[in-house]
Amino acid sequence: MILLGIDPGVSGAVAAILPNGAACVADMPTLSKPSTGRTQRKIDPRGLADLLRKMVPADQACLVVLEDVHAMPGGKSGSAANTSLMHSKGVIEGVLGVMRLDMELVSSQRWKGLYGLKSDKTASLDTARRLYPAMAGHLKRQLDHNRAEALLLAHYGKVELA
Repeated sequence: MILLGIDPGVSGAVAAILPNGAACVADMPTLSKPSTGRTQRKIDPRGLADLLRKMVPADQACLVVLEDVHAMPGGKSGSAANTSLMHSKGVIEGVLGVMRLDMELVSSQRWKGLYGLKSDKTASLDTARRLYPAMAGHLKRQLDHNRAEALLLAHYGKVELA
């Protein structure tokens, strides 16, 4: 079985752990959308479907572990960020549904608890590099924390759900 981990959002990522233990990771495919004053991004549903089909051939069993994000009323990220994140989650769930890929929603507290993580992005990077040293080249920068978290979500699925 192939395990996929998805860190949702326009700066998120998708990771796959193959039956032989090899892993791969990709940034979330996005499109630019015009906005007042600046260009914003949104998830590209077709790009996501193409990416998932490359990671999971049609004849392969798969489980997708998607981080279960929620809007944070009064949170520091603001309503625009909340709206974008909820839209992204909906697009991802829609693509997974149309592709008939089994999905498990997992809260960040639940999957991070497996690794003893909190909100420290460096700790997520370090943990992913330790578990998947062959992926270290894809997890070099601090900005790669979304890739690391997608990989850790897939690993959570391997350990806890598969």
